[in-house]
Parts: sequence; structure tokens; C-alpha cells
Amino acid sequence: EARREAIADIDLYVETAIREQIKSVQSAWFKSLVEYDPAPVLRELTVPVLAVYGELDTQVPAAMNASAFSEAIAEADNSDYTVVTLLGANHLFQEAVTGSPSESGLYAF
Repeated sequence: EARREAIADIDLYVETAIREQIKSVQSAWFKSLVEYDPAPVLRELTVPVLAVYGELDTQVPAAMNASAFSEAIAEADNSDYTVVTLLGANHLFQEAVTGSPSESGLYAF
């Protein structure tokens, strides 16, 4: 309640926040992040690799990404890799219940 009172115009605050979020997802940086495919690079790696995933990560789902990582690195003829999934961890490898970003201290308001 005190946080809400600290915002003079809640409607303006919400409109500005939405506008900023839309602007960020339309940026070249965000587009490159979403479109980037690491598989070609992984297929060429010959150095030791450690891939770590959070079981409850909602941004980079562990099972799907660990599987894709393993398939790509196997094509590099690289047997020196380790895949670890941290049980009960979110995107930031913090202990979590659901993995939702709202559970993270980084996103707390």
C-alpha cells in the first residue's frame, strides 16, 4: 500500500511501464536474443563445457534445452561436457517453488 501511495499517478505509471516493455521487446537486442541459435557454435566446440540449467526455469526450460544442448555438442565429437540440472532452481539458480520470475529477489518490488 505504501508503494502504491508513493506513485503519484498510477495510470501514468502503468502506461509508461507498458510502453517501456513494448519498446524493449521491439529492440534489435531482444530480437537477436530470441532468434539466436547456439547449436552451430556448440557443434564446433572442442573444449570442456559445463551446461547448467534450473529445473524450474520458465525462461530457459531445462529439459528441452539440456536435450538440445546434448544433441548439438555430440555432433562436435566432444565427449568432455557435463550437463547439470539444479533441482528446485529458477532462471537465476535460486531456490524456487514455481520458477516464476516474481519469486526472484531480482524482480521483487
